[in-house]
Amino acid sequence: MKSLSIASLALVLALSGCSSADRNSENEITQQGEDKVLETEVKALEIKLGDCFFALPDDGNFSTVKTISCREGHGWQIFHQGYINNLSEYSLAGVDEETIKICDKAWDDLPRILNDSALEEYGEATLIEIYPTAGSWEEGDREVNCVIGSDTTLYYNSILDEKYQD
Repeated sequence: MKSLSIASLALVLALSGCSSADRNSENEITQQGEDKVLETEVKALEIKLGDCFFALPDDGNFSTVKTISCREGHGWQIFHQGYINNLSEYSLAGVDEETIKICDKAWDDLPRILNDSALEEYGEATLIEIYPTAGSWEEGDREVNCVIGSDTTLYYNSILDEKYQD
């Protein structure tokens, strides 16, 4: 039976005045005017499905994050994005509940989607949810990012690569 262990931690993103991110033809974040993918600090609101991070900020409430190519050693990757559509106003409890529903479903689906090799590689990975703050919610942010990874293991491929699909 395919399975992944689960430990969960929620991170909250906040608005930032950091410059806008450029992306190359593979949708990887690059530094402005460059095609080469480097560790790049970007606004939390600019992260997308598939983005990888060497590490996540220690502070649970962050406005920027450093991305890195998924071909480089990374600890974390956004493997699913969802949107909170059924709350009329912001409440931390409500956002937290909806975020957990979105990411737990995506996490539970991984063993059905990934092949045995991927499940072995990510077998000890952790689920982290990134969700809107009250401030970003006021600006229209409803995005939830489900992140898989580890603070102690480095991965050298994207979990979204076709070679990991069952």
